[in-house]
Amino acid sequence: MKEKFSKKHNFVIYGMMAFFVFYYVQALYYRYFFYEGQSVDWPIYAQALQFIQWNDLNPYLPIRGIRIFNDHFDPIIVPFALTLAKVFPPALVGVSVEIFFVLASACLVYWYAKKRRLSPTATILMVMYLLFNHSILQGLIEPFHPTAWSTFAFVCLGIAWMEGKFKWVLASLVFLYCFKEEFPLVGFMVALVYFYKKQWREGIITFIITGAWFWFIQHRALFFEGWHMNYDDEFRPKNFRGYRAIYVGGEI
Repeated sequence: MKEKFSKKHNFVIYGMMAFFVFYYVQALYYRYFFYEGQSVDWPIYAQALQFIQWNDLNPYLPIRGIRIFNDHFDPIIVPFALTLAKVFPPALVGVSVEIFFVLASACLVYWYAKKRRLSPTATILMVMYLLFNHSILQGLIEPFHPTAWSTFAFVCLGIAWMEGKFKWVLASLVFLYCFKEEFPLVGFMVALVYFYKKQWREGIITFIITGAWFWFIQHRALFFEGWHMNYDDEFRPKNFRGYRAIYVGGEI
């Protein structure tokens, strides 16, 4: 017989979520109001949120010396730039959205576990991992990055896969691609699994859509004006030193 969620299980999960929100809000908002932010992603993406307009969706960022999507391609920031960032301080919007996405991923896991009557203990461990793993905690040092936001998209993809709903898998993959330019590699792996399971139609559709997105990312210099950052070494993990030299030196 499957273990049911008790009041104790619910209390632990709600407690972890409340602690996550409290800790992140007080830590990041304190850094914002007392000007203790770092100079990497936070101000870069904050400036992107500030400058993105309907008539300029790929603005030039003086702080980075490049157009935002000529650097990393993460269009998930556009809807927030056109809405919340026009009302609230962009830097504050960025960290708030980051907290929301990570918390939403934990809530989605919790909801799905209760719906499918999955193990409460396993659910607690999963929620704990989502909220307090090393990569998420690194956001306290270098906050505001769409890679952290993608936690929610990965959870959506996992649930869609477990439910066996191809349309939702495809929608989750496209959603995931909006968070970082290398995430289409996940789609290629999903297509390979479909091929392995001899689900040819699903595999071919996934491969074509993923391939088209990947091609666009690799050739977006044809469509976006201005110089482009060269991140080809992200797909060559044996040469991290070369990647760092390109990143710091600002070479094409």
